[in-house]
Amino acid sequence: MSRRDKLRLRDIVASIETIRSHLDQGTFDRKTSDAVLYNLVVIGEAAAQLGEATRSQAPQIPWTSIVGLRNLITHQYFRVDLDVIQEIVSESLDQLGAAARQLLDA
Repeated sequence: MSRRDKLRLRDIVASIETIRSHLDQGTFDRKTSDAVLYNLVVIGEAAAQLGEATRSQAPQIPWTSIVGLRNLITHQYFRVDLDVIQEIVSESLDQLGAAARQLLDA
């Protein structure tokens, strides 16, 4: 795996940890949602920069959807539904984080 891919995977892991830290405070107010959205953009950008060889090692991860979410938040922010964002964060980040860690450990 390239150094660049390792750095991007570390960015993904760090952003997931940051999101969890913000959500541990117990509220999903405007400040928290802004922080979560920013970190989802970072995750999406990092995923977009991963090489295909790295992505193919974790086929269970919907890489294209992750990048698509980044594009939605960045370019169509007016369509962002915070209820959907909360659902994504609560149901999908653990799997992504585990996969990123596993790829880093390989």
